[in-house]
Amino acid sequence: MAAYVIANVVWKDSESLAVYKRLMPSSVKKYGGRFLVRGGTMEILEGKWSPALVVMEFPTIELASITLLSIFLLNRAFFGKVRRRGVGQPTLATQH
Repeated sequence: MAAYVIANVVWKDSESLAVYKRLMPSSVKKYGGRFLVRGGTMEILEGKWSPALVVMEFPTIELASITLLSIFLLNRAFFGKVRRRGVGQPTLATQH
């Protein structure tokens, strides 16, 4: 059953965004995922959203979780630095 990861990505510096963009595609592909949405034109209908919305599709919710955990664990120093800079990104996974 397909699973989807939705992240409301917020970046406060271009250096961190560049590293994130470099790390994500190969990790997502490695676990069978693909990007459905990466930014683009948005019309916010309700609430507060970042213009950098990301939606990824994975074969299962387990693979979605493994992908994100592996990215964070393998790049702990980078993501620790990013979090200290106050970058937040609410992220959820759902299965359909």
